[in-house]
Amino acid sequence: MLRSFDWIADPPPPNLTPYQKHVRDVDWENSPLGPMSQWPAQLKLMVLLIMADPEPAVVMWGDENTFIYNEAYTPVLGDLHPSAQGKPGLEIFGPSTWAQVHSFVNGIRETGNAFITPRLSVPLKRYGFMEDTYFGFRYNPIFAEDGTIVGIHALVKEITKEVWLERRLETTRLIANNVNEAKTTEQLWSGLLSGIESNPKDIPFALLYTVHDGDPDAAEALTGDTRNKMRALLSSTTGIDESKAFMPKQIDMDISSRFGARIQGALLGHTSPVLRVDDQYFPQEFLEAIDAAKTNGSYDGFFVCPLKSKLERVVAFVLLGTNPAVPLDLECKAFFRTIGDTMLAPNAQALLITEEMRRNATDKDKLAQQLLLRTEQFKRSQRRFTQFADHAAIGMAIMDVGGRMIFVNGTWAHICSQPTDSVIAAPWTDSFVADDQPLLREVWNRVQAENKPVQFKARLGRPSASTKEEKTKPPWQSLVRSALCTLYPEYNDDEATQTIVCCVTDVSELTWTESQLLMKTKELQSSEQRWKRFLEHAPAGVAILEASTLYLEYANPAWFSLTGLPNTILGSLDWTHVIHPDDLELTENTVQKSIHSNDSVTIEARIVDKCALEEPRGNQSQLEASHHLLCTVFPEADEKGNLTVICWLTDITTQKEAEDVLRRKMENAISMKRDLESFIDMTSHEMRNPLGSIIQCSDDITSSLQEFRAKELRVETLSSVIAEFLDSVLDSSQTITLCSNHQKSIIDDILTMSKINSNLIALAPTPTELKPLIWRAFRMFAAEFKAHSIAGYLDIGDSINTHQVDWAIVDASRILQVLINLLTNAIKFTKTEATRKVTLEFEVTDDNPSEFLKRKNQLKLIPNPNQEEQTSTKLQGDDIVFLHFAVSDSGCGIDEEGMGRLFQRFSQASPRTYSKYGGSGLGLYISRKLVELQGGEIGVASQVGKGSTFAFYVEARRTTPEVEARANSLLPPPINTRSPSPRPSPRTSPPTSPAPAPALVAMPVTITDPVGKTLPAQPGTYHILLVEDNVVNQKVMKKSLSKRGHDVTVANHGVEALHHIAKTNWYSGSESEGLPLHVVLMDVEMPTMNGLECTRQIRQHQREGLIKGHLPIIAVSANARGEQIDMADEAGVDDSVPKPFKIDDVMRRIEGVLDRLSTAEAKPSSTTNPSPDPIENSY
Repeated sequence: MLRSFDWIADPPPPNLTPYQKHVRDVDWENSPLGPMSQWPAQLKLMVLLIMADPEPAVVMWGDENTFIYNEAYTPVLGDLHPSAQGKPGLEIFGPSTWAQVHSFVNGIRETGNAFITPRLSVPLKRYGFMEDTYFGFRYNPIFAEDGTIVGIHALVKEITKEVWLERRLETTRLIANNVNEAKTTEQLWSGLLSGIESNPKDIPFALLYTVHDGDPDAAEALTGDTRNKMRALLSSTTGIDESKAFMPKQIDMDISSRFGARIQGALLGHTSPVLRVDDQYFPQEFLEAIDAAKTNGSYDGFFVCPLKSKLERVVAFVLLGTNPAVPLDLECKAFFRTIGDTMLAPNAQALLITEEMRRNATDKDKLAQQLLLRTEQFKRSQRRFTQFADHAAIGMAIMDVGGRMIFVNGTWAHICSQPTDSVIAAPWTDSFVADDQPLLREVWNRVQAENKPVQFKARLGRPSASTKEEKTKPPWQSLVRSALCTLYPEYNDDEATQTIVCCVTDVSELTWTESQLLMKTKELQSSEQRWKRFLEHAPAGVAILEASTLYLEYANPAWFSLTGLPNTILGSLDWTHVIHPDDLELTENTVQKSIHSNDSVTIEARIVDKCALEEPRGNQSQLEASHHLLCTVFPEADEKGNLTVICWLTDITTQKEAEDVLRRKMENAISMKRDLESFIDMTSHEMRNPLGSIIQCSDDITSSLQEFRAKELRVETLSSVIAEFLDSVLDSSQTITLCSNHQKSIIDDILTMSKINSNLIALAPTPTELKPLIWRAFRMFAAEFKAHSIAGYLDIGDSINTHQVDWAIVDASRILQVLINLLTNAIKFTKTEATRKVTLEFEVTDDNPSEFLKRKNQLKLIPNPNQEEQTSTKLQGDDIVFLHFAVSDSGCGIDEEGMGRLFQRFSQASPRTYSKYGGSGLGLYISRKLVELQGGEIGVASQVGKGSTFAFYVEARRTTPEVEARANSLLPPPINTRSPSPRPSPRTSPPTSPAPAPALVAMPVTITDPVGKTLPAQPGTYHILLVEDNVVNQKVMKKSLSKRGHDVTVANHGVEALHHIAKTNWYSGSESEGLPLHVVLMDVEMPTMNGLECTRQIRQHQREGLIKGHLPIIAVSANARGEQIDMADEAGVDDSVPKPFKIDDVMRRIEGVLDRLSTAEAKPSSTTNPSPDPIENSY
């Protein structure tokens, strides 16, 4: 697989170079090019190309010629980098500099042709000053697909130093020729200044001063000779118009003159030869004269160039003006010193010596020595020139008129890969390839015939290179190198051609880059063709829209097919009418959102079908006949910066239709479920209400008959008729109670079943103390054990202590519900047997007890099909334990076939089971579902005639006691309630921890609550407000409560209840005179004001201070579903008792609520409840 080097993409590849990171960090979004993600593919390709180029290269993109340049281009910009990245050329370089480059760019855009200039002066401000710089350029147009020019690819080679070197060499050569041709001292000075005048770029002006005898003190300072004192006289100037200002004619070389002393130090080498105009030693009139008379631009100082003769005696000096556009670096200073060294030429020395002889006719020996010294200095100057040429960046060669090499510099030898010695005396054409020989001869002849420089392009041949060496070099360093060449003649004193100089610049890399650019351009065109073919055959609709007006600029065939529009609408806005009227605004807003966020946005919209397009806009038939589309839009900027929006369309009509079908089915299912729940609630409510009255009446009859029989008159003294009548009525009342309780259990099973079928049942794990929970389940059947002479055994194994699991997080009410079902079945199938025994066992393990239960009890566990999926209900953590329970009986037992039918809905062991024992067949099924919800399994082991064992286990987690959880676990609520259980009465003093239960309990025994609190048998008088709309229920409940000694007031609905409460001692202002009230029994479903609203009003009055303290409220309703009980809790009730119920259940709830609230706040009461006496429940 080919490796991608596209570092512009998102996300970029790893290991980006620092410069690539710099380019990515540029704020492109605010540049003319826009974000990199929106760049055209052609621009991305060009940027990748130039960034891989090791030579300076730049892309100027768009009408504003926005610059993107590579790392090699940064030295060209100097201090303009990095701010120049992503800026238009005019903003980078300013009007003056950019105007010159822009003219070439415009020419390329007008002609479509590349532009090449090997040498171009471009003044550039890149280091804080305007610099005289030179470059070689090759501008190549970048074409768009339609043939228009979208940018310029510029290959840049800075040749500033080469140009400076060339003109300085030319100046040095011209000065040397003039010096050699001088016949007199005046001609010597004139020739020197004439050569300087030819180079105004480096030297804008010059002042020549001759040094003359004067004060001996000055002579001593200059030469060590005490004979004379010197002064400098202005001899001549160049670049100065003396008619415009009066130039000072004399400079006294006197230490008393700061200006003269400064020049003196420079001449002697004691101080720098560079004088800056901001130095304070310049006379003001001198600078003013220079400013007025100079003719060649600005200057920023002077360079003191001494002209010496003989034994280093200063004969004259030149003040060379320095150009601020040319840095005064080492090369420039060396050039200035070379000008002074030209005076060491023999002819110059001869003239100077002659001048010295004229001045000092008696000092001939010293002149001879001076001549010898100057000859040596001239040789040194020649060596300096050779070194200067060897370090030049361009190749230089000097040939004689026959074309033989007499000098080459190191650069020439490096380009040709030939030793310098092997080139000397060889024909100069040997360095070039054979195919270019005719061109070389033509150029040679032109130079000799026209006596002027000729520029041309040729190829330099490289005679040898090993294969291994060739592979390690860049691709442009091949055996043949391309070069730009300049050939020009040099003349002797007779103005005949003496030598010919050839300068070459290696442009092989530039040529290779051009070929690569051409190749990449073709690849780009091929890529664009593939993109076009993709759009033409894409199944999704693609369109390009103008961002501001949504005019259609392009659309592929799939887009026209989806919209049903003809392709003649390109370039117009006539396509928007296909959008559904209700979705048109959404579509327009989505486009604007995508543009503003510069990101893609996806919506669903509708378009009108083809057949409905002819209907009037907004017509109902048109609105109904529509297709659904998934639309994705995102902005894109073209090469000119014009913003467009790309739109992709996908037909999702089929999916939307399927969604509509599923939605309708879901709505129907929800409606049916709601109807079913309403029906069950209504049926439950209507059945529970009369059942409550039936149960209470039957209890009342039974208790009345029992009281009658318990009076002083013994049954034996009654007549047989009365005794038989009492037994008959007592048996009938007990039968009514039994049947009512049976019907109540069926109603509870139906409610639980409806929750299971609707997946509405939920667990409520809370911290629970395990031993009291098990005691509670077991003691609930004390009366039935006694009534049927069944021996009941409770076996709590040592594992609860071994594993230290006194408390666990479980849903106590659901465990209790399962245990009640199993114990009820055990009693049902045991009470008719000869041997009657029921045992409840409890164990705790750390590991899953499935295998343990199978081995111990020979159980057949029903697999939990959702055990792996119920992660949301299963407990998590390191403290997981397993609680397992087993209920054994000595009943009739079940055969193998019967066991296979157990735990199924509406299923019993056999048809005879129902006929003999009754039942709905839901108990075990509900038990199984409740166990599976708690992450466990349930099973059975049985033998016909020997009895059965039903066992199950659930997951739990260890925990520590909590005050509220402790109270809840000690006295859990009856099944089907979710209210808090009553706490122990504050009138008793329970121990700090529950009394340990015996491991095995046999019948008969006395059961006492584990916390030491006994249930009240004869409670004190309570003042109770009964809020109930059903007259029968009012009558029955009031009679039952009054019979137990309580004072009952009846209210028909919530409004009457509020009126009565306002008269009690709970109401503000009536604490001492109000009616006593202990608790409110509140029905829920009532006319005028229901129980929940009444409860809310009471709690609101408490918050407002109208009712002092917390008034106890217990909901008494046939609404038994968990959600309904939750609604009662949220309204503010303290507990709930679902109908039907026994009056003793209500009394236990009243006692528990009053005990729990008594510690929070005490209210005035006319009656003090007596301490309850222990009650023994023997069975």
